Order: sequence, then C-alpha cells, then structure tokens
Amino acid sequence: MLVGVAALTAWGLYRFGVLTAGLATPLPIGVTPEQYAATMIDYNRAVTAALVTEYREIFALTAVICIVGAGLSLLVPAPRPVSAPGAGWWPGGSAPRSGRCR
Repeated sequence: MLVGVAALTAWGLYRFGVLTAGLATPLPIGVTPEQYAATMIDYNRAVTAALVTEYREIFALTAVICIVGAGLSLLVPAPRPVSAPGAGWWPGGSAPRSGRCR
C-alpha cells in the first residue's frame, strides 16, 4: 500500500508539473497594480484548473486500482472450516494431554 501511495504521489506531482509547465508566475515588477491583479486572477484560475484535473485523474486511477484489487480478491480461496476445536494445529489432531511433548 505504501508503494502505491508513493507511486500515486509521484505521478500526481509529475502531472501537476506538466499541467503548469507553460504558466509564467506573475511578478508585480514593471506593471500597474491593476494589470498585476488581472494577471494574478488568470494565473490562479489556471493553477486551480490544473489542480482539479490532477485530482480527478488521481481519484479515477485510484478507483480503477481499487476495483482491480477487489476483483483479484475474489480469486482468493475461502478458508476451510475446522471440523473440531483444536483440530489441525497439532499432528494427530489434538495436543498431548500430559503437558509435555514426546
């Protein structure tokens, strides 16, 4: 599970980097406050859209992985019922009564 969480985290960070690679971080140097505010609004919208896309993809991928895992769990055989209390854990079906092993 830890490996899966690490893989999803790594993929999510990579995907966020890809989605925001073309964005230029706005700086308040050489522009009016109004231009800077408008640029920040556009930048925040683009980052929010990238985050929404990233989280949708991560949750969709996680859902697919969980469904596959649930399907694979159906292939695990059911445990066999034990016929009597203590049966099966000692050779011969039950533990010796004397308290010492022979």
